[in-house]
Amino acid sequence: MREMSEEEVSEWQRLPAPLQLQFYDHARREAQRRVEVLRELDRKLRGLGSLLSFRAVGEDDWRGLRVGVVDGSCPPSPDVRLGGSYALFCSSFKIFQGDELIDEGYSSGMLFRGNTERYSSRAILRLLMMRLERKSALECLERGVDWIIIDGSFFGFRYRCRRVEEAEFTWYEADEGGEVMELSSTGEKLIRELFRDTRRLLDAKTVAIVKRVRTAAIDGFLLSRRWSSIEAASNPAERIREVKMIR
Repeated sequence: MREMSEEEVSEWQRLPAPLQLQFYDHARREAQRRVEVLRELDRKLRGLGSLLSFRAVGEDDWRGLRVGVVDGSCPPSPDVRLGGSYALFCSSFKIFQGDELIDEGYSSGMLFRGNTERYSSRAILRLLMMRLERKSALECLERGVDWIIIDGSFFGFRYRCRRVEEAEFTWYEADEGGEVMELSSTGEKLIRELFRDTRRLLDAKTVAIVKRVRTAAIDGFLLSRRWSSIEAASNPAERIREVKMIR
């Protein structure tokens, strides 16, 4: 039997040597730029010590609390295929008594959009996923939780609304029992439903976790402290940049 040995060649090794050298040079230069940016950010953050204050989390016993957590998922954009674009989306909840998982639920949906559709399929997809998240959170409420934790801000969906208000679309949803429903809506109706369900969560004990770009929360804090001067400025946008720079 003849022994054959093949040396595995990576995609990187297949590139021409001049391109490899150029890419290495790009990476080195970008790393140097990032180091300078991070050093400047560190300098600014260290100067905020006198403005920011924190309080310790209480030592109350949380093991008796019944807490529901909710999250959803969808691709960044629908997958384009012959005849249209498709995307799956889902949401789930888990309920904990202290640190013990006592209940959970899952739901999913599928959006199909024709290739000639005028309105943003990506925006509609995100709104449909958030709709499922709100339904999951409301289901937690019905199961008697003390607190609900949702992923993302309460009204983070607002900036997508303008792009889809007049859109009409159909999608499919499935529950844990396997029942599939065909649903239709307009952008305006979907937005109103999201606002209504979000208000219901605001009236309950719901916590929204905003975890991306931590320094953006500091920006918001600084802007709120100087909002009167920003409103009075002849160029508010320039004034906002100044406030962010002095931090």
